[in-house]
Amino acid sequence: MKLLIIDDNQPLAEGLVAYFEDVGVEGVIADSAEKAKILFLQQPFDGAIVDFYLPGADGVRWVQWALEKKPNFRWVLYTGSLSYNLSKRLQGVGLSDRWVFRKPKACADDLLAALSIGMK
Repeated sequence: MKLLIIDDNQPLAEGLVAYFEDVGVEGVIADSAEKAKILFLQQPFDGAIVDFYLPGADGVRWVQWALEKKPNFRWVLYTGSLSYNLSKRLQGVGLSDRWVFRKPKACADDLLAALSIGMK
């Protein structure tokens, strides 16, 4: 499995990559939505862990863009916001609380399990 990790928090993203490598999963980091778009078009990924708040464009806009390119792409949102509430816009792209993980509370195993189940 090869995952795109989209997060501007470099230490956190690097920690995910290190963990995933230990369990046989390749992780590639993008620190912005724009960089993630470039990587997504250049390399095949099985899924993405997407930070909600990113420089330039938020994670939901990136997910919407990615789903236009690859409708069955697997993704989860990963946010550090304690006050985050699921909006109607997010529900409109198929997101439910099941696909939103809180950092740093979420365990990397939970992220992998969610991506293995898959979602649109």
